[in-house]
Amino acid sequence: MLTLSAWSYEFRMTTPARNGAPAPRILIVHDNSASLAALLQALNGTGFKIRIALDSATGYDRAIAMNPDLILLEIDLKPPNGLALARMLNANPATTGIPIIFVSGNQDVDTRLAALRECGGVDYIAKPFSGDELVERMRIHLRLSLRKPRGPIEPDASNPPMRHNVLVEAVKQYLSHRLSDDFQLDEIAAAFHVGKRYLANNFKRSTGATVFEYIRDQRMLVAKQLLKDTSLSIASIANEVGFQNATNFSTAFRKHVGEAPTTFRERSRRPHIV
Repeated sequence: MLTLSAWSYEFRMTTPARNGAPAPRILIVHDNSASLAALLQALNGTGFKIRIALDSATGYDRAIAMNPDLILLEIDLKPPNGLALARMLNANPATTGIPIIFVSGNQDVDTRLAALRECGGVDYIAKPFSGDELVERMRIHLRLSLRKPRGPIEPDASNPPMRHNVLVEAVKQYLSHRLSDDFQLDEIAAAFHVGKRYLANNFKRSTGATVFEYIRDQRMLVAKQLLKDTSLSIASIANEVGFQNATNFSTAFRKHVGEAPTTFRERSRRPHIV
């Protein structure tokens, strides 16, 4: 019988797994009692072994501790929200391969797309949901993940994946999807629910560059690739990498690379005579 004893943070299904196979380990990260009850009701009798976390911080720690086969994640958790948690999990080598299914009532299209495009989400199920559909989608993703088995990550005692290192990797991934945006440090920090000074200090310590130096370097790296491999105009490339106009981009590019974008393009495409 299903009860809300799950609020003790752990819950084990008593129904045996099918065909005697090991029970898939499922982590649910959710903080709404009604939605959590609906999820548990839908999963009753599946044979899944379930653990529950009621906030992102606990969800992150549980994911590392139990190495689940799949995570059901709400977006609209109390800060840090589900997107921030997913980014952290996706940046940690120990958890990056875990399929994440977002189960959420969030109706914002951009947020839902970000969950799938940027945060490692393999699926998005809107609430209210069909319990049967939820279970079938979970089984599909569990089968798919078995084709790409995730072996245990051997800890590197000399360079353990500390939380602040994972944060920096998550921020770098977050920035890579938004190089055309006009960034403010407090906005980046807010996306991960950390203080901007904490973020700035750890980013500098980990990369040797400030956040904005890193953004500049990445923008120039992408710009050089676009100049070499495409016929986009200088103005279009400037827009792609976050500059308001071609003049500002050309000035920044010359300062960083040592030559104008047009010169770089011509030199990069000039055939090399051996």
